[in-house]
Amino acid sequence: MKFLRDRFLLALALGGILSACGESPAPGGSDSSTQESSAPLRADERPNILIFLMDTQRADYLGMYGHEAPTSPSLDAFAEESLVFDRAFAPASSTSPSHASLFTSTYPRIHGVWNRVPRGEDEEPIFPALSQRAITLAEVLAEVGYQTAAIADGGNLQENRGFAQGFQTWDSKFLGADNRVDRALQWLDQERKPDQPFFLFLHTYQVHTPYVPAPEHVERFADPNYQGPLRAAWQGARDHWVANLGMKGAIRKLQGDYYRPALPEEGEFPEPEDLRFLQALYQAEIRQMDTAFGRLIGELKARGIDRSNTLFLLTSDHGEEFWEHGKYGHHQIYESTAHIPFLVQGPGTVTGRRADPVDLLDVMPTLLYWGGLDADSLPPSMLGRVLDFGTTDPAAAHTIIGESNWPEHQLSWREGERKAMFFPDSERAPEVYELAQDPGEKQDLASRQAAWLEAIQPAKQAWEDKAADWQLEHQLAPGVRDWKRLSEEERNLMIDLGYVDPEEFADESDGD
Repeated sequence: MKFLRDRFLLALALGGILSACGESPAPGGSDSSTQESSAPLRADERPNILIFLMDTQRADYLGMYGHEAPTSPSLDAFAEESLVFDRAFAPASSTSPSHASLFTSTYPRIHGVWNRVPRGEDEEPIFPALSQRAITLAEVLAEVGYQTAAIADGGNLQENRGFAQGFQTWDSKFLGADNRVDRALQWLDQERKPDQPFFLFLHTYQVHTPYVPAPEHVERFADPNYQGPLRAAWQGARDHWVANLGMKGAIRKLQGDYYRPALPEEGEFPEPEDLRFLQALYQAEIRQMDTAFGRLIGELKARGIDRSNTLFLLTSDHGEEFWEHGKYGHHQIYESTAHIPFLVQGPGTVTGRRADPVDLLDVMPTLLYWGGLDADSLPPSMLGRVLDFGTTDPAAAHTIIGESNWPEHQLSWREGERKAMFFPDSERAPEVYELAQDPGEKQDLASRQAAWLEAIQPAKQAWEDKAADWQLEHQLAPGVRDWKRLSEEERNLMIDLGYVDPEEFADESDGD
């Protein structure tokens, strides 16, 4: 955390200075360069683009990735006609950095848009915003004739964090999957211009805490005999959610009054029956989101929007951890938070599965390429690769890097099925896992992999150095919003979503 904090503050000081060096290689190495596209398509040939992002959706809780419980029938049916990437990963374990990476094709280390950046004990945290000089996916698509809209579910996806850049319509409120699907359909019916291709980013927090799934979904997954504290927490939270949808302070009450008292303290573990019920609630939320997605697809087809004219991308920004490595939530970068769904369907895409690794940095260059942009239109700051959706043959292997910054700085370095975990600001020793044999990362092999850990150090150091150079060269240092500059509503959202301890700022008035 100290390293990222110091790097962040240094970037703020130097952010306006361009690198005096010549062209810098991409931090990801040769595999991060994009390929040139063919001649650009005419505007009337370009496909619509729709991203459906399921916030906090870990891959292994979906049927298409092997989950046995019926969480995702609509998504699984869609996957049967899609190209599914089995090994897709988030670049961070929280919402803001992963979305900024998706929108800009740069690493969190470069764009700096963490959910929060802690400082000293007596100092306020920083809430970074995307640099205004950053070139986003929506900006490029709007410039070449796409009508752009984002229908998001609030939380950390706020205009003042820079995420609205390039979106001609921006609507972000914490209202759940059903409401957000309704709003997207309203936009398509009433605001969409039929003579333009559209880019619609549709995001839902449905699967994110606090869990408020409908009873019919809970009944599918929960033990009916369980009457522990989390059942009462869910029932109270659900009742309040239904009665106060959209009302100010509703989320804060759900977290503070219902769930926090029923969950273990930090460093403690739940009773087995409590854990099973919490996981049942997570599965129920997935099923509720899946039902909304199925309705969306049906409504789109009724409007003539399908794979013949629209490129669909379904993915997530990170997963959720249920104490697999001692914590609940998504503040670490183990597989439960890093492994995400990633599937596509549209003109020219094939059906099947791919085994090569991809991450969210690949989204922007790939969608621009499939949207028909020529090489001269591609922003030079992008670091992702163009993915060929027309084949199931895997591309060349490359390194996948992920980070989390709070409450502990963690960095993951993945080469093939081997993954190292580093903890730069603590005395924790590195960990190594062989994921093919140990997907749950239960057996640390660092003592046997000392030679490999030593061998990757030069590449890791080179990546860190180039990331700093890249940020300066492309003027991507983030802007700053500290606690006092946030509105009361924004503060409550940060608290309610678990990113800020309310006791840190208990002595501050709401009017600051």
